[in-house]
Amino acid sequence: MRKIPGLNNTQKIRVIVDGVAIYTTVGKAVGIFATTTHAVAVQKVLESLVAFRKHSPEMTGMAKRETVWVGLKTPAYREVDVQVDLL
Repeated sequence: MRKIPGLNNTQKIRVIVDGVAIYTTVGKAVGIFATTTHAVAVQKVLESLVAFRKHSPEMTGMAKRETVWVGLKTPAYREVDVQVDLL
């Protein structure tokens, strides 16, 4: 089963989260982060990339600042800079 509908789990990607680059696959991308905030941000960007690729199939990457709900802490939202490139 695909983790991100529209992308193969074995698709190689480069993920840059808050300035730290990681080379991985789509299937492993969400599970490798120590914080839920980073995992959710990467998943949201991958889903956005799939949506944009439906209209522009040649698109191979995306960079976004994602706002992620982090619970009842103050502040309750955290902004995460994420870039995803298909390799």
